[in-house]
This record gives sequence, structure tokens and C-alpha cells, in this order.
Amino acid sequence: MRRLSPLVLGSLFACVHPGLAQAPAQAAPVIAIPGSALEFYDLAGANAVDVVQSLVEQSPAVGSVQHAAQTRWEVVWRYPAGPDDQPNACDLTNVEVHVSVVTDFPRWDPPAGAAPADVAEWYRYTLALASHEAEHVQLIDDLAGTIPDVLERSDCLRADAEGEQVLDAIREANSELDVKTHDGAREGATLAWIGG
Repeated sequence: MRRLSPLVLGSLFACVHPGLAQAPAQAAPVIAIPGSALEFYDLAGANAVDVVQSLVEQSPAVGSVQHAAQTRWEVVWRYPAGPDDQPNACDLTNVEVHVSVVTDFPRWDPPAGAAPADVAEWYRYTLALASHEAEHVQLIDDLAGTIPDVLERSDCLRADAEGEQVLDAIREANSELDVKTHDGAREGATLAWIGG
């Protein structure tokens, strides 16, 4: 079993707080991110240390940086081509946009003997994490929704390049959100279990 290192924990969680004493929730919260399909990865452990170790081992990585949750997306568009006898013709008043979003998300099923404070902290954390990922999904949906108008104002030679600029804007907006929120840490998406 791999040991936790400060470097790995620092890249996985942006903020470190001492443990919080909270009453346990009666039932696990329902995790839903509107506009995104959820792909859960399961964590093992009966206590906070084991769950954090499992999170470090199982969490998705983008490059060399691990994230407890990761939203992946794809935006594609299409529009009818013009008549065969008119090169570079198309119908930009009839643009269809398809948005596909998937969020990789941690899931821990606390065993019967898990400390109530640990269970409550996990539930609080996952709700904050889902809320942060929902912000990413909303940015994707909002900006992807501008593509029909952007393309309609364009012409058939430049339409796809202008659509790609919207995709660049989606990537930039999501990066700015992570910088602003410190990957959700400023919104509560940190585990109080990790003491510094």
C-alpha cells in the first residue's frame, strides 16, 4: 500500500483544516450534477486515514495532477451543407449542437463501524465537491449554448474556426473557475480529515 505524501495530498486537496465535529447525517446525500452523467469510482476504508489513502490511489489524474472529481466534456456541432453546385455553401441558420458531459466522482460506502463524524464529514465534502463540479457543467452548457448564434453570424468558410473559439472559451472559463475557487477548496470541497 502506498503511503501518503505531502506532495500528493497537496495536489489532491487545496486546503487543509483541522477535523470538524459534526453530527452524522441520517442518510447518504444523493449526488447529482445536472447536465452530467456520473461515473463513480469506489473508495475503500473504515476510517478517515484509509479513505484518504484510497482517494489518493483511485482519483483521476490530469497529467500529473490528481483530482478527487473530474468533469470531462465534448461539444460537437453540425449544420446542413449547401447545394453541390455551390462550393463552401452551408445553412448556418440550422446549427445543431450536442453536448456530452461526464463527471468522475468518488464514492465511499461507510461501513457500519465508521465514526459518525467521519461519515458526516464525507457527506459534507461530497456535496461541496458536487456543487463545484456543477459549476463547471453550467459553464460548459452556457458557452456551448452560444454556438448556434456565433455560427449564424459567421460564414461557411469561418464557421468551424469560430466554433473552435467557443471551445477555447469553455476551456479558459473552466480553468479560471478552478483558479478562482482553488479547485473548489474555497467553496468547501476539502476534507477536514487532512491535518497540516
